[in-house]
Formats: sequence, structure tokens, C-alpha cells
Amino acid sequence: MANKLTSTFCEAVLLAYENIGGHEAFSKWAGENPTDFYKIAARLIPAEIKSSKTEPLTVIVYGSCEEIDHADDAVIEPPPAQEHTPVS
Repeated sequence: MANKLTSTFCEAVLLAYENIGGHEAFSKWAGENPTDFYKIAARLIPAEIKSSKTEPLTVIVYGSCEEIDHADDAVIEPPPAQEHTPVS
């Protein structure tokens, strides 16, 4: 029953999302409310990332890198230059 309720609720949220403008409206809202958007986005980042020992794992973090504790073989590269395009 719980899975059916969760599935039904997710479908209802997706329907409401589309009815209020979908991706376009959400992008506009995110541009107008970046702090709230990043609070939501941060909750969606997994708390734990698993990787196999044979596959490389790339993690890209934009922001301050004043102090980083990393493995000896990690490669730290600065982020690429990006242009900010306002959402209209």
C-alpha cells in the first residue's frame, strides 16, 4: 500500500508540475530565487557516493576550495570559465 501511495503521489506532483509550467516555469523561478533553488538542489545530492576501485570517480565542485583533504593521486582542476545566462 505504501509503494502505491508513494507512486500515486509522485504522479500527482508531476502532473501539478506540468500544469504550472513545467521546466520553463521552474527555471524562471530558480533564476528569481537562487537561494531557495540551491537549498532544494542540495537535498538531492546523495550523501554517499559509491565507486568501484577500477572505475575513476570524477567529482566537480564549484565554489571555494580553500582547504581540501584529498587522496594523494587525486587531480584537482579549477572549474572552467562559465558565462552566466539569465533565465528569461
